[in-house]
Amino acid sequence: MNDQGRPPAEDLTKTCWRDETWLQLYPLTLVTVMDYFALSPFFATSEGMDWVVTEVQEPHLFVIEKRPKAGADAREAAAPAAVYFVLDTVVYQAPTLHAVLGARLQRCLHGLRGSFSHVLQLKEMDGDNARPARG
Repeated sequence: MNDQGRPPAEDLTKTCWRDETWLQLYPLTLVTVMDYFALSPFFATSEGMDWVVTEVQEPHLFVIEKRPKAGADAREAAAPAAVYFVLDTVVYQAPTLHAVLGARLQRCLHGLRGSFSHVLQLKEMDGDNARPARG
């Protein structure tokens, strides 16, 4: 379960999809993007969820959010369960913030480990020639 008490959306962040036949018949616009997206493996109807186009830079970029349906008393939009985007006719699932930060931290740790290894090698090579610090 995620922070909102819902099961997490299926992780399809390593998947991309494009329908060349559909694109030859129809232009990709704000009017047609949801019809196109509905053909993708990312789309699934589920009770209590809405699909909303939230950002548009026609014809290259469309951002689509899967979010809980807003009730009559809802004052704020609910956090999306998943975010997808259509970039130059290819549909992708956006990674979660957690996944992005985790990958960045792993990359930083890899760099730090390499730096420490390099410093240790330099220390071992220069160990006999080391002089006490003057202070």
